[in-house]
Amino acid sequence: MGISSSLYIAMSGMSLSQAAMEVASHNIANVNTVGYSRQRINLETTPTWKSGGWGQMGTGVTAQNIARYHDEFLTRSIINKSAEYAREAARKSAIDSLEAFFNESDGNGINAAMNDFFALWDSVADAAEIDPTREELVSVAQTLAAQIAARRQDMDAIRQDLNSRVEAALQDVNLITEEIAALNQQIMAAEDPSRNQQANDLRDVRDALMTQLSELMSIEWWEDPTSGAVNITVPGGPPLVMNTGSYPLSGRVDSSGDIRVIANNRPGEPKWEEDVTERISGGAIGGWVDFRDQTMREFYLEYETFADQLIFQINNQHAQGVGQDLYAQSNSSSLISNLPSQLFSFTGLNNDLRLTALTPHLDSREPYSAKSDPENIAVRFVKSEKVANEVTSTVVWNDKDPGGGKWEITVVLPTDSNGNITATAEDVIRHINSERSPSPASGAPVLPPASVSGTYKIGDFISAESGFGENWGGLITFPGPSYPSGSNTYTSLDRSLANTAQQGHHLSYGSEYAEMTTSLKHTNNDVTFIAKDKGAAGEKIAVEYTAPAGANQPLSVTVLNRIDGSRIISVSLATDA
Repeated sequence: MGISSSLYIAMSGMSLSQAAMEVASHNIANVNTVGYSRQRINLETTPTWKSGGWGQMGTGVTAQNIARYHDEFLTRSIINKSAEYAREAARKSAIDSLEAFFNESDGNGINAAMNDFFALWDSVADAAEIDPTREELVSVAQTLAAQIAARRQDMDAIRQDLNSRVEAALQDVNLITEEIAALNQQIMAAEDPSRNQQANDLRDVRDALMTQLSELMSIEWWEDPTSGAVNITVPGGPPLVMNTGSYPLSGRVDSSGDIRVIANNRPGEPKWEEDVTERISGGAIGGWVDFRDQTMREFYLEYETFADQLIFQINNQHAQGVGQDLYAQSNSSSLISNLPSQLFSFTGLNNDLRLTALTPHLDSREPYSAKSDPENIAVRFVKSEKVANEVTSTVVWNDKDPGGGKWEITVVLPTDSNGNITATAEDVIRHINSERSPSPASGAPVLPPASVSGTYKIGDFISAESGFGENWGGLITFPGPSYPSGSNTYTSLDRSLANTAQQGHHLSYGSEYAEMTTSLKHTNNDVTFIAKDKGAAGEKIAVEYTAPAGANQPLSVTVLNRIDGSRIISVSLATDA
């Protein structure tokens, strides 16, 4: 080895030492750069040569490559955990917004309004004749109704905000996937796989973008070992980045006004679109969608149930009142309802049904006919014995019924291959109210329907409506093959207080006896009536008070017997001069 060889070895060592210093300087300069990975120069000896009898002679040092201090396992874990963290952070932000609207700490929420509302009911009960007290109750009731309506609007605003956030985030996703696809192209051009050389800085930028992408939505990815390009997909779904091409996501408004996430599996035309909303479980988009479609839906249901029950119970109690005039007027004779009705409380989500006879009270139909009596209508619900897709019904007159005959209506609910009912209360309501014969030319509906000859339809006899609030699509369920239980058990329509929404001052149906207390004006003037007949018979008695037209009239009581077996007891109050 000559002097030139020695100088060459020294020069290569100095040159690579300078390169190592430059790599170190690069590390120091980027110590605060987000996503930067520290780099190092990997050295190796140059090929040796055989020198006479001494053996192998070294020729110096060379650089293999400049590599990143990079752990693929840690990178993948960071990206996955970023998606989980962003999801929970997005949910927390939405929950904080909902909590702020329902904050009761300032004393101006629904709770305070309800306290004021019920407190004033006590005041009105103690002094119902004072006009300002009643007017204040009306004002407080309006305030409570406004609070309930406002909170519902606040919930709608949160839902709309979540949709806006999802739509904006989809634009960010598309910008990031475009940048990653462009970086793939640069990395493929800069790297030399045969010499294990990598574009370190470009890879750092790409990893940082993938972390940002995971903060927006959950992703799956892998790297092509031959090209160095990273490929990204929606979890278990279509691609977002493939080599140097990106596949944008878009938002589409569904029938409920919510944004659905739509992927396009084909870069050109025609598009091959797929709804991937349910596949995105992580990231901010996953958190917002989950809160919107799950948490908010359950909260909506609970809030609607609260409002519906509050309305129903208050109206139910208020309907039993008689006003300030009590029974002083001669037209105060009470019929609980002009039409019989029945409430069917099915198992399921808001699946109560109220069925009401279409024909008027039998007092207006003389002479009496069992077929024309709306209280001789009975209904049962059965499961279809085979797979069916829609609600059907039959109407039959049973003249062998011990009560003199009755109309038996059977509603058949569709089932799937496992025997599960697939109908909701809304489906039954739609069937009953649409399954009708042409209306008669004139006059009120009669039984049997005057316009029908032969087959009778369910809608000729009864109408249907929701028992409580809106139907959210819960499926009707009951344990046996029919409801009421039993293969041929029917529930008749009736006028008992428990089954009518419009309550009057009949003697009320009770488990042991029928009883009614009238609260007359002045002190100690309440009168309690108790029916001698227990159970349903007591419900067929009505009481009215009348004021005689002339002066100096004595107290008198008359009883009017109706054709249906019910009675009106009319009390004519005594008068002075």
